[in-house]
Amino acid sequence: MTQQILITISILIILSYAFDIMSKWVKIPSVLFLLGSGLIINIIWMKIGLPYYNVKPLLELFGTVGLILIVLEGSLDLTINKSKLPIIKKSLWSATIPMLIGSFAIAYILQYYFGCTFQLAWINAIPIVVISSAVAIPSAVNFERSKKEFVVYESSFSDIIGIMLFNFSMMNDVGSGHSFLMFGTNTLLIVLISVVCSILLFVFLHYVKLHLKFIFTFAVLILVYALVKMLHLPSLLLIMFFGLLLNNYKLIQFDWIQKWLKEDKFDKELEQLKSITGESAFLIRTFFFLLFGFSLDINNLQDINLWYISLFIIAVIFVMRFITLRLLDKKLLFPVLFIAPKGLITVLLFYSIPEDKRIFGFSEPSIFIIIIISCLLMMGGTLFTKKTR
Repeated sequence: MTQQILITISILIILSYAFDIMSKWVKIPSVLFLLGSGLIINIIWMKIGLPYYNVKPLLELFGTVGLILIVLEGSLDLTINKSKLPIIKKSLWSATIPMLIGSFAIAYILQYYFGCTFQLAWINAIPIVVISSAVAIPSAVNFERSKKEFVVYESSFSDIIGIMLFNFSMMNDVGSGHSFLMFGTNTLLIVLISVVCSILLFVFLHYVKLHLKFIFTFAVLILVYALVKMLHLPSLLLIMFFGLLLNNYKLIQFDWIQKWLKEDKFDKELEQLKSITGESAFLIRTFFFLLFGFSLDINNLQDINLWYISLFIIAVIFVMRFITLRLLDKKLLFPVLFIAPKGLITVLLFYSIPEDKRIFGFSEPSIFIIIIISCLLMMGGTLFTKKTR
């Protein structure tokens, strides 16, 4: 039995690498291969008559760890300098405006269609409008430099802002002044915690000579993330600040830091951390999407009404995206317009919704359909993009 499990896991990882390589050639997002593989495994599993397993706890575990690694991976790719300010501003607006207006528009659709309260509809709408950096960034690898950087910044901002907006929506009486005050206070608190923890880990990475310090760093980040999450604070800001600090350490102008900091050595360690983070994120993402595909009931996907409402939601998202990009910079319209995939963060936020705040009838199959359609649109947008260096 042990050997069979090891063989299965190894084959799945090898297949995921093959999917990743294939996606670069055929420009089909690897997430579609993984979801499809999960569905096929599910069908075969049921045909054989094997017992049903509830994989939701595993999904939430892989999703949380994967989200931490993906945000860290994305923030480690973000470079801050004056020359980047224009693209940072554009990507920040592009991530924020469609998310806010789109989430309200989709909330009205869900409220009308399912007859629920607006706040309930808004909570369920927010996961749908977040762009998945885990899917978007690899898909932009062949874009020209400016557009690729825009996608990296925009999708990373979308992850962070989406989670903060989701946390805010879960508050009672979100329209009250008290909710805004609490949200602002929590954000300032997490910024302070993030800065302190990031500096401590920054010093640790530079001074400690142990070979296992990166695993220790991940363990500390996950521990602090979980503790901060228990306090209902936007904990992913901690991860983002840590990644930004490491990748932009040269901006730190304190003399006492410059004296003991050896740039050549730290640059090598930073590259190692990026490599380990990328490999780990890939591994977690592989099993997450396979499990998500496996967890779906294929019969629910045959509901034509789910396809109608999913297509309507996608239309709203891309109309908002088109208007925003056209106002910000017409040059970004193609193919950036199509790079708004949904993925791991969408599923994880959806699973984070308490049972009493879920909309009956709007479940995992709906999210699956939205992920598939958004990835197919992204595939169409990248299909005719010429490779640039």
